[in-house]
Amino acid sequence: MILTEMNQLASQLKIDDWLATTETFNNQLPKITEVADNAVVVIADTNKAIESINQKIPQIQQELTLYRETVIPQTQKELKAYREQVIPPLLVESKQYRVQTIPAVIKESEALRAEVPVVLASVDDILDKSHDLGKKASQGAVKGVILSPVDLLRDTGAGLKNQVVGPAEED
Repeated sequence: MILTEMNQLASQLKIDDWLATTETFNNQLPKITEVADNAVVVIADTNKAIESINQKIPQIQQELTLYRETVIPQTQKELKAYREQVIPPLLVESKQYRVQTIPAVIKESEALRAEVPVVLASVDDILDKSHDLGKKASQGAVKGVILSPVDLLRDTGAGLKNQVVGPAEED
């Protein structure tokens, strides 16, 4: 912009205007110098950052090469092995569970559901009968304890009677 104004003034050859322009330029020169100095500092810092980045680029390239040549191919081999060796048997096994095992378990469960009430009824019946048998056995035991001396005497008496009278004359 300043150069454009200078060119316009030069074409008109107005000395007063030239002096005013020079004075304006002289007034702005310290600020221009300060901006230029700051730009030099920023450029130096930028160059340092660029140099740091440039130093890291070979290491990054080595890592990328390592990934590209070692890690990625190995990962691809492992994925291929899973895809070809692990997943197909898993699918077959899963299908066997779905087609054979689960339906068999469901059928067995249905059969058990049908049999459980019958078995429970049988268990209840057995428990009732065992209770009755226990009751009769305990009554028989009490009766046996009470009647056993009487029966013992009767049997002894009958034995003695057989010895004295003989077996033919019994009741």
